[in-house]
Amino acid sequence: MEYANPGWYTPTKGNPMELVKLIEQSKKGKRKALNELYKLLFSRLMGACMRYKKDETEAVSALNQGFMKIIQNLEKYDVQRDFHAWASRVMVHHLIDEYRKSKTATSNNHTYYHDETVVFDQNQIDYNAFENDIQAEELREMLDTLPPIMQRVFNLFAVDGFSHKEISGELNIAEATSRWHLAEARKRLQRLLSERVTSSEKKTLIDVK
Repeated sequence: MEYANPGWYTPTKGNPMELVKLIEQSKKGKRKALNELYKLLFSRLMGACMRYKKDETEAVSALNQGFMKIIQNLEKYDVQRDFHAWASRVMVHHLIDEYRKSKTATSNNHTYYHDETVVFDQNQIDYNAFENDIQAEELREMLDTLPPIMQRVFNLFAVDGFSHKEISGELNIAEATSRWHLAEARKRLQRLLSERVTSSEKKTLIDVK
């Protein structure tokens, strides 16, 4: 599901000064500017939250909290950078912080532990095949079948553009462990996709008969 901007707000295109002005007004706490900024970012940030949360209620709560972090950090924003990418990064960091707080010592140290010296052959894994053939909603459903730590590594690397070094620092795991989780997540997702395709083909044959 793609979330539409609330209020039917359409941001000005092709005029970055409008966005700069909106940001400056938001820094001053102008209510109208804050509302417009929220509407401008809503769709992108909600999409990120839905990838990390179990349901829409949790996602909206995380979005509102993350938006406050964005507002609080506007003074640190460099106008030469892409604002949407910067805001998304702040939101993802907020989601990671929430994950850290909710993670128990058991799940951190034992449940999803893997040998940090593990080595895998990258040539055995097609890193991009299934992402090109899958809808966002279907991907979310399949991600829900993965262990929480594996979901987060996949989201951070494949969707949010984090490097394994960055993931290592964010989730307090070794880079080799991050690579293992990504490789395992892709293999499991590819297997699930293959099963769905096969099931769909069988259904088509039944319908034809």
